Amino acid sequence: MFRILFVIAAVVAAALALVIEQPLLFVAAGASLSVALAMVIVHLVRRRQRRNRYRVRPESLPDITSDASEEEGEEDKQEEDLAALGILDIRPKGSGNGSEEQEAGSLTEVVSGNGSETSGTNGATETNGAGKTVPVQGTLDFSIQEQPQSVRISVSESTHKSLRGVLLPYLQAYRAITRANTVCLLRQPKRASQYHIEAIVSLNGNARGNGLFVSKTPLLPWEHRQPGLHVLRASEDQLSGNVCGYYRQRVAVKEVVLLPVPVPSSLAQYVLLADAMREHILDSEEKQLLSTHFAHLLGNILEMGICDELLQESKEDVRPRSEIIDEEIFKARDEDTPLALALVYLNRAEEVADEGGKRVVMQAESLLVQRLRETVQGARVERFGELMFGVFFKEEGVAVEQWAIRFQQDMLSYSGLLEDGVSIGIALLHEGNASAEALRREATEALREAFDTGMCTIVE
Repeated sequence: MFRILFVIAAVVAAALALVIEQPLLFVAAGASLSVALAMVIVHLVRRRQRRNRYRVRPESLPDITSDASEEEGEEDKQEEDLAALGILDIRPKGSGNGSEEQEAGSLTEVVSGNGSETSGTNGATETNGAGKTVPVQGTLDFSIQEQPQSVRISVSESTHKSLRGVLLPYLQAYRAITRANTVCLLRQPKRASQYHIEAIVSLNGNARGNGLFVSKTPLLPWEHRQPGLHVLRASEDQLSGNVCGYYRQRVAVKEVVLLPVPVPSSLAQYVLLADAMREHILDSEEKQLLSTHFAHLLGNILEMGICDELLQESKEDVRPRSEIIDEEIFKARDEDTPLALALVYLNRAEEVADEGGKRVVMQAESLLVQRLRETVQGARVERFGELMFGVFFKEEGVAVEQWAIRFQQDMLSYSGLLEDGVSIGIALLHEGNASAEALRREATEALREAFDTGMCTIVE
């Protein structure tokens, strides 16, 4: 199993080196591949030694060149030896004079005096005069083959295409190393008790292929997002409250191991989960350290997938903003509904761009757009510039203002890339700004005033 792990680590390190252009990762890939090759050579050598040790040498063939006279002399000698031992006759069972042929598969020895008669046919016993018949057990050659266990694997349809071919082999390797029953990757939105199954590998047919489940007891509190190993055991009554909701039916799980997966570009918490029908599956320090590295590398893989998805969306979405605004204005007039354009801008946008570069900007944009889509409930969200997004509401100005105030206050609780919150400028559609340029101009002026004053601004 460790050989497979080192090969996977080499492949992943090489892929990361090509993506982020880090030459040292090629060295790490070569080292991992060398270790795997050395382990394969040692395994083959030991396997060959074991085969040679237990190999049975063939017995020498009997000499068949002797003539008939020598064979008859040997038979006479054997009969004399048997007579000296008190054995009078050797004949098939059930034969009166010993002249009938013996039935296939049966062989008996009749011993005079207090001797015994043995049979290897069906184990039945028979007493004849002073003789005693006892069964002789024959040797049965048979083999027992274990039926191979089928592995249930599944990945969520919402997972980016670049990750679908990576997550399942990665989880399969981790399950094989830990000898777990089920390994899955869960995603938990912030302040929610729901767990979305992103990918799962299981030996149990009751495992869910996708979807989500609700746990009354949090699997991993938000304050435990730092890397580390967290274990829940049935013997300590820690597996209640639908903790194992990734099964369709109740399964007698003895232990659940949880590892936080750090993904900076996501507001949700990712958790790597492994369960087993026995306890103490990761008691060795080697497996614990290996599991921590697995979770950290899995976080890097997810981070790359999120950034690739944002980069692909930015390349595909090359429409001018004016066309998008015209489209929303046309829909609002056709459906006779109000329209409001809210521009949301990250207050630390310039600092983030100067300190982190393009990759960090993409991470910040990913966090901001995730938070927007969680709160706008179906409203259209479009990128209007670096770390600035436009939200189209088909609601009256009062409802949009209430949303903006709540969102601005909520963003103040975030740290990291979203620290210091956002500024929001809102423009309402009316007869005076019926064009796309006019509506965007009023929204930009409202955003500039909101950035200067720190208060949400609406232009009616």
